[in-house]
Amino acid sequence: MIAQIDSLKALIKPTSEVREEFDQRARPVLVNSYQIKKLQRGGVSDPLVDIARDLQGHPELLSVIPAPEMGGKFGFYNPLGIHLLTTKWVLAEFDDGHGSGHMLLEFSVRDSGKIAWKPLLWATDD
Repeated sequence: MIAQIDSLKALIKPTSEVREEFDQRARPVLVNSYQIKKLQRGGVSDPLVDIARDLQGHPELLSVIPAPEMGGKFGFYNPLGIHLLTTKWVLAEFDDGHGSGHMLLEFSVRDSGKIAWKPLLWATDD
């Protein structure tokens, strides 16, 4: 029985990842195909998905924002709230379950597709 549950879990995870990728591609895109190809040549195979995933793995970028009074931890939890603006900038929503806001970030693609991030501007939603 446990083996069957584990095998079902293995099937469910890839399906959720596919849904996330589909959702990301379904939202409005601000970059053009030339910019997408430029990022791909730089080592980011699927820029709309890979850049959002990478940013979600860097909650430390939000440490520049004062901690909310409610005590939650800010993160880039909603991949659909991460928008690739150019080959250098991303606008991302962040929240902690109580408060939210937006951050403009600069990024650069290093060797082998590694992404370096720099927060530029942010605002919390009051």
